[in-house]
Amino acid sequence: VAEDLLRSHQQSRYACLSLYAFRWHRYCAGMQCVDRLFDYLNRYWIKTHSSSGLTPLDGVHASVFDMGMAEWREGVQCPKVTQFLYEAIWKEILAGRQGELADFGLVKEVLQIYQQLGDRDGDEQSERSVYVTDFASPFVRHTYQFYLHEAEDLMGQHDCSGYVTEAHGRISHELQSATKYAAADTIPLLCGACEHAFIAQQAEPLQRYFEELLCSEESREELWRAFCLLRRVNGILDKGRRSFQDLVASSGSEAVGAFFEG
Repeated sequence: VAEDLLRSHQQSRYACLSLYAFRWHRYCAGMQCVDRLFDYLNRYWIKTHSSSGLTPLDGVHASVFDMGMAEWREGVQCPKVTQFLYEAIWKEILAGRQGELADFGLVKEVLQIYQQLGDRDGDEQSERSVYVTDFASPFVRHTYQFYLHEAEDLMGQHDCSGYVTEAHGRISHELQSATKYAAADTIPLLCGACEHAFIAQQAEPLQRYFEELLCSEESREELWRAFCLLRRVNGILDKGRRSFQDLVASSGSEAVGAFFEG
C-alpha cells in the first residue's frame, strides 16, 4: 500500500488522496471479515488474558481489528507517505483558498481516517494521535505562515480601511472552509493562527487607525468594523480604550468649563 501511494503521488494530489481512501476502506472491510472469524478468541481468550492481570506481550492486541489498525499505522502511515499525503492535502486546501475547485469532501474523508487511526500507541485520544501529528499541528503552523505573508502584502496594497475589510473576509472564508474538512477541535486553533497573523502581527498600524476613528465624528461604520476585527485579540484594544477615556475626560472638562463660562 505504501509503495502504491508513493507512486500515485507522482501523478496528482487527487490520485494520491483517493487511492489512500480506497485502500483504507478495502483494508477495513478485510479486517472486519477476519475479525469476525476470530470472534471467539476476541471474546474469550484475549479478554481472559487481559482481565487476569497479565501484561500483554508486544504485538498482542485486544482484537484482530485493533491489530490491523496498528499494522496500518506502522506500515502505511510511515514518515515518507505521511509527508506526501500532507503535501497533497495542503495543495488541495490552497486551491480552495485561491478560489479554485477543491475536493474538500475527499480531504475530509482522508482526515476522518486519520482520526480513526487514533494514537500511534493505540490510544483513541492523545496529543500524539495520527490526526494531530500528521495533519493538525503542521497545518495550523503553515496556515499561520501563509496568512502572515498575505497580511503583509495586503497592508502594503491597501489603506487600513481596505485592510480591515480584507482581513475580515479572509478570516471568515478560512474558518468557513475549514468546517468542511477539519475536526471541530482544530477550528479554534486555526482561528487563533489567522487572528495572530492578520491582527496581532499588524497591531501597530491598526491601533493607530482605530484611535483616529475614535477621534473622528464621521466613519462610524468603519469604526465598528475595525472594532469587530480588533476585539478578536485580547489586549489589542487597551490602547484605544485609554485614548478614548482621555478624549471623553478632556471633552467633558471642556464642556463643563464652557457651561460655567456661559
